[in-house]
Amino acid sequence: MPADKIVAACLSLLILASGCSAGWRRVQPPGPRIYDKRQQVQVWRGTETVVLHAVVVDSASLSGVPFIEHPDCDSYRMSLPIASVDSVRLGNRERGFLVGVWIVALSIGALLAYWCLAGCTAD
Repeated sequence: MPADKIVAACLSLLILASGCSAGWRRVQPPGPRIYDKRQQVQVWRGTETVVLHAVVVDSASLSGVPFIEHPDCDSYRMSLPIASVDSVRLGNRERGFLVGVWIVALSIGALLAYWCLAGCTAD
């Protein structure tokens, strides 16, 4: 297989895999619940989204601390009326980042291995 096709295939795989790396999964409309303090919850309201952790859901509201703040910092806690929440997804941004790094590293390693096995030529 020509090297340009292998490079194109690896880049395509990299692009496709990067979109799935955070592992976001939609959950049904939230009912009363307290999520794990480090669980990342992506809240959609119209075209806006916010990622929270230390999320608490009761019958009228969903509250949490923005992801970039420490989960124990209640001065940053925000509360949203449940009626304004369109959807909720659970995921993990750090894991997504690490998966993306591994995909890039393995793709580069595979390209280098192929190039060296093919004779280490630039042709």
